[in-house]
Amino acid sequence: MLLDNFPILKLLVPFVFGIFGGYFTPINQNGALLFLSLEFILLIWILLLRQKTSFLNQKVLFGAVMVFYFLAGFLFTFFRFYTTTSLNQTILEDEKVRIAEVIDPIFEREKTMKTIIKTDENKVLIYIQKDSNALKLQPGDLILIQAKFKKIEAPKNPDSFDYQTYMQRKGISLTTYVSNQNWSYYGRNQSFNLTYWAYKIQQRLSKIFRDHGLKGDEYQVAAAILLGNDDTMEPELKAVYSNAGVSHILSVSGMHVGIIFMILNYLLLPLDWNKKTRYLKTGILFFSIWLYSAITGLSPSVIRSATMFSFVLIGAVLKRKTNIFQSLYASLFIILVFNPLLIFDVGFQLSYLAVFGIVIFQKPIGNLVHPKTRIGNYFWSLCSVSLAAQISTFPISIFYFHQFPNYFLLANLFVIFLSFCIMICGTAVLAVSFIPSLCDLLSKILNLLIHWMNGITTAIQELPGALSENLSLSTLQMFLLYVLIIFLMITFRYKNKKTLFASLLTLMLFLILLTFDSYKTFHQSQWMVFSIPKENALLFHDHGNTILLSETMVDQENATYRFSIHNFVTKNRMDPVFLSWNQDTLIGDFYKRGDLILFKNKKILLLTSSTNIASYSRIPFDYVYLVDPKINMVTILNSVHCKKIIWGEKIPIYLEKRWIECCKTNKISYHSTREKRAFHRTLTLNVER
Repeated sequence: MLLDNFPILKLLVPFVFGIFGGYFTPINQNGALLFLSLEFILLIWILLLRQKTSFLNQKVLFGAVMVFYFLAGFLFTFFRFYTTTSLNQTILEDEKVRIAEVIDPIFEREKTMKTIIKTDENKVLIYIQKDSNALKLQPGDLILIQAKFKKIEAPKNPDSFDYQTYMQRKGISLTTYVSNQNWSYYGRNQSFNLTYWAYKIQQRLSKIFRDHGLKGDEYQVAAAILLGNDDTMEPELKAVYSNAGVSHILSVSGMHVGIIFMILNYLLLPLDWNKKTRYLKTGILFFSIWLYSAITGLSPSVIRSATMFSFVLIGAVLKRKTNIFQSLYASLFIILVFNPLLIFDVGFQLSYLAVFGIVIFQKPIGNLVHPKTRIGNYFWSLCSVSLAAQISTFPISIFYFHQFPNYFLLANLFVIFLSFCIMICGTAVLAVSFIPSLCDLLSKILNLLIHWMNGITTAIQELPGALSENLSLSTLQMFLLYVLIIFLMITFRYKNKKTLFASLLTLMLFLILLTFDSYKTFHQSQWMVFSIPKENALLFHDHGNTILLSETMVDQENATYRFSIHNFVTKNRMDPVFLSWNQDTLIGDFYKRGDLILFKNKKILLLTSSTNIASYSRIPFDYVYLVDPKINMVTILNSVHCKKIIWGEKIPIYLEKRWIECCKTNKISYHSTREKRAFHRTLTLNVER
């Protein structure tokens, strides 16, 4: 049995189920205390059962251990998540002066400095008005602030990125903005600060690259690959690597930690002389791996890799052969004990899935072809690793990112080799930085290598059909794809006819669900008003025809569209036609002429400052949408007859308050996207839901 072969899995499986239970089960503190009491009772029972060796007692003991670890995962998750999401209301109302500590690196934005502070036992996402003093802030600094905290808002548009949940999983639920008059430097926390220490080392190493001639795209890639510092990287450059299917190169991952381990292990070979020096070598490697992990930001993939290499080192010292699956399960278990919410992190999921894919699929794929030359064998091994990682990650990648790089194999073939050379050359640049002439020479080589890699990546992502976009999978469809992969793996490995039949059934079910979703979307009619700051955007969809009416969005590359609308459109398999306010059109059941829209027998009036209100005074409208804030509300309410008035976030708050009062006074239904989020209506025939 699988659980018998890997004992740590016996503990990991119930613990993971417990994490999901603790995250999704709505209980209060009293319920958690009840579970905690049950946990202690189980612990005592397990200790008593261990003394009895009968078959029945062993089965009962196994069940008790499973329940114990399930409750452990449940409680670890609940108490970590509960302290983040359950906030004392007074902290949201007070605007007192507080002492806060900067606990995260400072990110420079156009008008503000963004960081994380800790105050009153709460972590707060803070935006500080940018000036010369704000630019000097570093992790570990203490500041006096006077600000009113507020909860990070939930997404206002369907299927858009849930920043609130993303931050809550990092232990942050509050945010605030502080002007330069409402904060001042207070001092410095003199205790050891790992974040500050790692940040300073990263900045010094980055300066070495800059001082020796690296700039522009080459510097950005070097800082990202070698130091995990991708904050200064241009979005366009990130998109190039993402579209080519090699974005994993830009983030420090297990491969980078492995290269550092390999380099150090080679350099420390003389220490294999005797037992004492081997212990010294192990200590140096252990310290170096975690030092590098800290400098590069301790991302989930780096933590995973560093933990696994730590098991390898411990096994070497104890002279025990480590099983790769045992190391994976053990590292996963230990990491989740310290932070159970990491299991919801996309990078964490991709990292472990990629490693499992490589371990499971790389060897069978590699055995399909046997190159006769050493070079051919090397490049085929790169191909087999890339294919193995892609098999295990493509369902979840499509689920999250809605795209697939078609030339990922070609890109990885060149880029992985070049990134390996860049890692070695970059490490050498840092190691000989005290020898200027040699460092300058190596920097030129490093610059050339990165230039080649950027050029190859750009060329590949510009090839015809390089990227399949607007792909969509539901959670169930993604799960079925993984079930299909597992069945196919068993079928090919063990020539099992039953799993072949199960594979066909799974594939059939997947295709049925895919077809049903497409059919439902095609035959559904709906319209929506999106909630977007300083923008008006309306979407109409009917029988495959989608119209997006907006002010500034002209195509799918628009940044606002990508952030607020793209996920909804992709998930619902829509292909929008972009329409501006002054364009008229007739597409299917959508008709627009001037300020009038007819859609599925619904009459909608777009009110602007130039609307001829008198010409629409006798028409009973279903909806009136306020496009322009400079409109006389009394005139509108007296002249236009409608069932509901809608406005977006472009209406200033002070005017919105007046509109709300007028609507309440005149007993007219209204919808503010700032107050109530996006307005969404599904129409079936003439019935509105």
